[in-house]
Amino acid sequence: MKDIEFEDLVLELCKIRDFENGLLDLFSKGLIKGTTHTCLGQEVNAVGVINALNRDDIVLSNHRSHGHFLSHTKNYEGLLLEILGKKNGVCGGLGGSQHLCLPNRFYSNGILGGPIATGVGIAYAQKLKKLDKLVCLFIGDGSFGEGTLYESINIASKKRLPILFIVEDNGIAQSSKTSETTSGLIKNKVESFDIYTDEIEYPDLKKLILVTKDLIRKVRAKTPSCLIIKSVRLGPHSKGDDNRSKSEISDLINKDPLEKTLRQIKNKEIVSRIQIESKKYINDVFDKCISNNEYTSIYKTYFDQKQKTESSYKLPSIKLDQVSNNRFGQIINQTLNDLLTNDKKIIFI
Repeated sequence: MKDIEFEDLVLELCKIRDFENGLLDLFSKGLIKGTTHTCLGQEVNAVGVINALNRDDIVLSNHRSHGHFLSHTKNYEGLLLEILGKKNGVCGGLGGSQHLCLPNRFYSNGILGGPIATGVGIAYAQKLKKLDKLVCLFIGDGSFGEGTLYESINIASKKRLPILFIVEDNGIAQSSKTSETTSGLIKNKVESFDIYTDEIEYPDLKKLILVTKDLIRKVRAKTPSCLIIKSVRLGPHSKGDDNRSKSEISDLINKDPLEKTLRQIKNKEIVSRIQIESKKYINDVFDKCISNNEYTSIYKTYFDQKQKTESSYKLPSIKLDQVSNNRFGQIINQTLNDLLTNDKKIIFI
């Protein structure tokens, strides 16, 4: 990797961290409502993994999705406007911090294990359509208490789907240590489904890119794979719920992959320039978005979208006189048959 390319990626890391710190500052000023989950300490995961993908690969994430979204789309203004609830945000101000959607590019879900089945379904669709796209699914160690995860991994393995599972293992699920709530090793669980699995601890950017590129080659060769990244969560679960001790936080700060990556640039003037450029860029984005007064009308947007959905797709109707003498299970069966007959894109598992 050329120095200039590496410096551009480091700038991206710094911009994501400054963006996240900026969000917490807006909360303290009462400018953001609800909650948000920053990726402070996990920026290298997002930039390192997504840099190894193709631009048209599909990324799915969870409630801690900002770094993944920004790295894959570079849309800082769109994300901030979304979090601020403004109508020109990426989802019209309705998705907020956790529920982001760019069709065929990026999807996130507020539940840590929420997007797993969706990601496997999208990967299955890519395979059936014979598209040269893979799905990159970011989950966490807390996902391994989710039953859907095991069913989904099983399907991904049996169908040899083009999917890369990224497990950001920060050792904590909200405020509970996963070592106290989840038995066994993550690697053993995933490998038991015949999924190729690799592990890396607190990686710097260069190392993570190399490891991810190797796994992506396997996925494109019809070998669904998993990368477990031992990670640090420097911030609270959302914006104020952190019961970890000061010594524990201090230990994590010493492992910060962003700082480890910055130390790889020996010229301190370059590091300073990158940090100054990052802060200026993010400050400009925040100033522009905060001054924007185009707030969304939630109810109007909802009903407009509902009307579009209802007018564009019609479920097959069932004539009651044809099914009144059947058992309820037979009615369900007939409905599913009608759906499958009328829409060849539907797959029933």
